[in-house]
Amino acid sequence: VPGLRKSGMNPLTMVMFAVMAAAMVLSVVEENRVARVVEAQVLSVEECGEFIAVAEKHAAEHGWASKRHKNYPTQDVSLEHPDFAGVMAVLEKKLFPVMEELAGPGAAIEPLDPFIIRYSAEGQAGLESHMDTGHVTANVLLSDPDVDFEGGGTFYELAQETYRVRKGAALVSPANLWHEGRNTSKGVRYILVVFSRMRAREGFWGDPAAWLRLRVVNVWGILAKEMRMER
Repeated sequence: VPGLRKSGMNPLTMVMFAVMAAAMVLSVVEENRVARVVEAQVLSVEECGEFIAVAEKHAAEHGWASKRHKNYPTQDVSLEHPDFAGVMAVLEKKLFPVMEELAGPGAAIEPLDPFIIRYSAEGQAGLESHMDTGHVTANVLLSDPDVDFEGGGTFYELAQETYRVRKGAALVSPANLWHEGRNTSKGVRYILVVFSRMRAREGFWGDPAAWLRLRVVNVWGILAKEMRMER
Protein backbone atom coordinates (compact mmCIF):
# COMPACT_ATOMS: atom_id res chain seq x y z
CA VAL A 1 0.00 0.00 0.00
CA PRO A 2 1.55 3.34 -1.03
CA GLY A 3 2.63 5.55 1.85
CA LEU A 4 2.98 2.69 4.40
CA ARG A 5 6.28 1.30 5.59
CA LYS A 6 6.83 -2.30 6.55
CA SER A 7 7.15 -2.77 10.30
CA GLY A 8 10.67 -3.39 11.51
CA MET A 9 9.46 -5.47 14.49
CA ASN A 10 10.10 -9.17 13.98
CA PRO A 11 7.64 -11.84 15.24
CA LEU A 12 9.80 -12.80 18.23
CA THR A 13 9.96 -9.20 19.44
CA MET A 14 6.21 -8.89 19.05
CA VAL A 15 5.68 -12.02 21.15
CA MET A 16 8.02 -10.69 23.85
CA PHE A 17 6.13 -7.40 24.01
CA ALA A 18 2.83 -9.28 24.21
CA VAL A 19 4.12 -11.41 27.10
CA MET A 20 5.41 -8.35 28.95
CA ALA A 21 2.10 -6.55 28.45
CA ALA A 22 0.14 -9.57 29.72
CA ALA A 23 2.40 -9.83 32.77
CA MET A 24 1.84 -6.15 33.58
CA VAL A 25 -1.94 -6.58 33.37
CA LEU A 26 -1.97 -9.80 35.41
CA SER A 27 0.35 -8.33 38.06
CA VAL A 28 -2.21 -5.72 39.11
CA VAL A 29 -4.95 -8.33 39.63
CA GLU A 30 -5.38 -8.88 43.38
CA GLU A 31 -5.24 -12.67 43.04
CA ASN A 32 -1.85 -12.47 41.34
CA ARG A 33 -0.41 -9.62 43.43
CA VAL A 34 -1.15 -11.23 46.82
CA ALA A 35 -0.45 -14.94 47.30
CA ARG A 36 -2.87 -16.56 49.75
CA VAL A 37 -1.60 -19.37 51.96
CA VAL A 38 -4.21 -21.18 54.04
CA GLU A 39 -3.55 -23.07 57.29
CA ALA A 40 -6.31 -25.54 58.11
CA GLN A 41 -6.73 -28.49 60.48
CA VAL A 42 -7.67 -31.33 58.15
CA LEU A 43 -6.68 -34.60 59.87
CA SER A 44 -7.26 -36.02 63.34
CA VAL A 45 -4.42 -37.24 65.54
CA GLU A 46 -5.62 -40.80 64.94
CA GLU A 47 -5.62 -40.39 61.17
CA CYS A 48 -2.07 -39.01 61.24
CA GLY A 49 -0.91 -42.08 63.17
CA GLU A 50 -2.68 -44.41 60.76
CA PHE A 51 -1.12 -42.70 57.73
CA ILE A 52 2.39 -43.00 59.20
CA ALA A 53 1.80 -46.67 60.01
CA VAL A 54 0.63 -47.42 56.45
CA ALA A 55 3.64 -45.57 55.02
CA GLU A 56 6.11 -47.44 57.23
CA LYS A 57 4.49 -50.80 56.42
CA HIS A 58 4.66 -50.01 52.70
CA ALA A 59 8.29 -48.88 53.00
CA ALA A 60 9.22 -52.06 54.87
CA GLU A 61 8.10 -54.04 51.83
CA HIS A 62 9.03 -51.71 48.98
CA GLY A 63 11.54 -49.28 50.48
CA TRP A 64 11.56 -45.48 50.68
CA ALA A 65 12.04 -43.91 47.25
CA SER A 66 14.81 -41.34 46.86
CA LYS A 67 14.85 -40.55 43.12
CA ARG A 68 11.21 -39.97 42.17
CA HIS A 69 11.74 -36.22 41.93
CA LYS A 70 14.70 -35.44 39.69
CA ASN A 71 15.53 -31.87 40.73
CA TYR A 72 14.49 -31.93 44.38
CA PRO A 73 14.47 -35.57 45.55
CA THR A 74 12.98 -36.58 48.88
CA GLN A 75 12.81 -39.80 50.87
CA ASP A 76 9.18 -40.63 50.20
CA VAL A 77 6.47 -43.11 49.25
CA SER A 78 3.91 -42.43 46.52
CA LEU A 79 0.27 -42.53 47.58
CA GLU A 80 -0.71 -43.73 44.11
CA HIS A 81 0.08 -47.31 45.20
CA PRO A 82 -3.00 -49.42 46.10
CA ASP A 83 -1.75 -49.64 49.71
CA PHE A 84 -2.84 -46.02 50.15
CA ALA A 85 -6.39 -46.25 48.76
CA GLY A 86 -7.81 -45.55 52.22
CA VAL A 87 -5.51 -42.57 52.70
CA MET A 88 -6.59 -41.04 49.39
CA ALA A 89 -10.25 -41.51 50.29
CA VAL A 90 -9.74 -39.47 53.47
CA LEU A 91 -7.82 -36.75 51.59
CA GLU A 92 -10.56 -36.48 48.98
CA LYS A 93 -13.07 -35.80 51.73
CA LYS A 94 -11.03 -33.60 54.07
CA LEU A 95 -8.11 -31.97 52.20
CA PHE A 96 -9.16 -31.54 48.58
CA PRO A 97 -12.05 -29.14 49.38
CA VAL A 98 -9.57 -26.78 51.10
CA MET A 99 -7.33 -26.86 48.02
CA GLU A 100 -10.28 -26.20 45.73
CA GLU A 101 -11.40 -23.24 47.85
CA LEU A 102 -7.98 -21.63 47.46
CA ALA A 103 -8.12 -22.04 43.68
CA GLY A 104 -11.44 -20.24 43.45
CA PRO A 105 -15.04 -20.77 42.38
CA GLY A 106 -15.66 -23.60 39.94
CA ALA A 107 -12.31 -25.29 40.61
CA ALA A 108 -11.93 -29.06 40.83
CA ILE A 109 -8.75 -30.76 42.02
CA GLU A 110 -6.79 -33.25 39.96
CA PRO A 111 -3.99 -34.81 42.06
CA LEU A 112 -0.69 -35.00 40.21
CA ASP A 113 1.65 -36.42 42.81
CA PRO A 114 0.51 -37.28 46.36
CA PHE A 115 3.26 -38.64 48.63
CA ILE A 116 4.51 -38.94 52.23
CA ILE A 117 8.02 -37.68 53.08
CA ARG A 118 10.18 -38.93 55.93
CA TYR A 119 12.58 -36.27 57.25
CA SER A 120 15.04 -37.15 60.01
CA ALA A 121 18.07 -35.69 61.72
CA GLU A 122 20.10 -38.76 60.75
CA GLY A 123 18.88 -38.96 57.13
CA GLN A 124 17.40 -36.31 54.85
CA ALA A 125 16.78 -33.43 57.24
CA GLY A 126 15.10 -30.92 54.92
CA LEU A 127 14.80 -29.63 51.37
CA GLU A 128 16.36 -26.60 49.66
CA SER A 129 14.30 -23.73 48.27
CA HIS A 130 12.12 -24.76 45.32
CA MET A 131 8.77 -24.41 43.56
CA ASP A 132 6.31 -27.27 43.08
CA THR A 133 4.62 -28.85 40.09
CA GLY A 134 1.04 -27.89 39.20
CA HIS A 135 -1.24 -25.14 40.49
CA VAL A 136 -1.89 -25.75 44.21
CA THR A 137 0.20 -27.60 46.81
CA ALA A 138 -0.86 -28.99 50.18
CA ASN A 139 1.61 -29.86 52.95
CA VAL A 140 0.17 -31.73 55.96
CA LEU A 141 2.17 -32.39 59.13
CA LEU A 142 1.66 -35.98 60.34
CA SER A 143 4.08 -35.89 63.29
CA ASP A 144 3.75 -34.21 66.68
CA PRO A 145 6.15 -31.22 66.94
CA ASP A 146 6.04 -31.43 70.75
CA VAL A 147 7.00 -35.12 70.89
CA ASP A 148 8.39 -36.56 67.67
CA PHE A 149 10.90 -34.03 66.35
CA GLU A 150 12.62 -30.66 66.69
CA GLY A 151 13.18 -28.07 63.97
CA GLY A 152 11.35 -28.39 60.67
CA GLY A 153 8.74 -26.04 59.27
CA THR A 154 8.16 -24.38 55.90
CA PHE A 155 10.06 -21.22 55.02
CA TYR A 156 8.38 -18.98 52.41
CA GLU A 157 10.80 -16.63 50.68
CA LEU A 158 8.11 -14.06 49.92
CA ALA A 159 7.23 -13.72 53.61
CA GLN A 160 10.78 -14.32 54.88
CA GLU A 161 9.26 -16.40 57.65
CA THR A 162 9.16 -20.05 58.74
CA TYR A 163 5.69 -21.43 59.48
CA ARG A 164 5.20 -24.37 61.82
CA VAL A 165 1.83 -26.04 62.24
CA ARG A 166 0.14 -28.51 64.56
CA LYS A 167 -0.17 -32.24 63.92
CA GLY A 168 -2.83 -32.81 61.28
CA ALA A 169 -2.74 -29.23 59.99
CA ALA A 170 -2.16 -28.35 56.34
CA LEU A 171 -0.50 -25.44 54.60
CA VAL A 172 -2.21 -24.93 51.22
CA SER A 173 -0.50 -22.55 48.81
CA PRO A 174 0.10 -21.68 45.14
CA ALA A 175 2.59 -24.18 43.74
CA ASN A 176 4.77 -21.42 42.29
CA LEU A 177 5.73 -19.88 45.62
CA TRP A 178 9.39 -20.39 46.47
CA HIS A 179 9.63 -22.32 49.74
CA GLU A 180 12.06 -24.45 51.72
CA GLY A 181 11.70 -27.42 54.07
CA ARG A 182 13.63 -26.41 57.17
CA ASN A 183 15.98 -29.01 58.61
CA THR A 184 14.78 -31.46 61.24
CA SER A 185 17.38 -31.24 64.00
CA LYS A 186 16.13 -34.13 66.17
CA GLY A 187 13.79 -37.07 65.70
CA VAL A 188 11.64 -37.94 62.67
CA ARG A 189 9.16 -35.68 60.89
CA TYR A 190 6.57 -37.07 58.48
CA ILE A 191 4.68 -34.80 56.11
CA LEU A 192 2.07 -35.58 53.48
CA VAL A 193 2.32 -33.54 50.28
CA VAL A 194 -0.11 -33.24 47.37
CA PHE A 195 0.80 -31.54 44.08
CA SER A 196 -2.32 -30.80 42.08
CA ARG A 197 -3.61 -29.38 38.85
CA MET A 198 -6.85 -27.43 38.91
CA ARG A 199 -9.50 -27.69 36.22
CA ALA A 200 -12.86 -26.02 35.82
CA ARG A 201 -15.80 -28.14 36.94
CA GLU A 202 -17.93 -29.50 34.14
CA GLY A 203 -20.54 -26.95 33.18
CA PHE A 204 -18.83 -24.13 35.09
CA TRP A 205 -19.71 -20.71 33.64
CA GLY A 206 -18.79 -18.59 36.62
CA ASP A 207 -16.07 -15.97 37.03
CA PRO A 208 -14.25 -15.69 33.63
CA ALA A 209 -11.03 -14.56 35.34
CA ALA A 210 -11.00 -17.68 37.53
CA TRP A 211 -11.63 -19.87 34.50
CA LEU A 212 -8.82 -18.16 32.59
CA ARG A 213 -6.37 -18.65 35.44
CA LEU A 214 -7.26 -22.32 35.76
CA ARG A 215 -7.18 -23.21 32.08
CA VAL A 216 -4.77 -20.83 30.34
CA VAL A 217 -2.29 -19.00 32.56
CA ASN A 218 -0.13 -20.58 35.25
CA VAL A 219 1.54 -17.51 36.71
CA TRP A 220 -0.30 -17.60 40.03
CA GLY A 221 2.33 -17.11 42.72
CA ILE A 222 5.12 -16.07 40.35
CA LEU A 223 3.85 -12.49 40.07
CA ALA A 224 2.99 -12.15 43.77
CA LYS A 225 4.58 -9.24 45.64
CA GLU A 226 3.34 -10.23 49.06
CA MET A 227 1.97 -13.24 50.93
CA ARG A 228 -1.11 -13.42 53.14
CA MET A 229 -1.48 -16.22 55.70
CA GLU A 230 -5.07 -17.19 56.46
CA ARG A 231 -6.05 -19.39 59.39
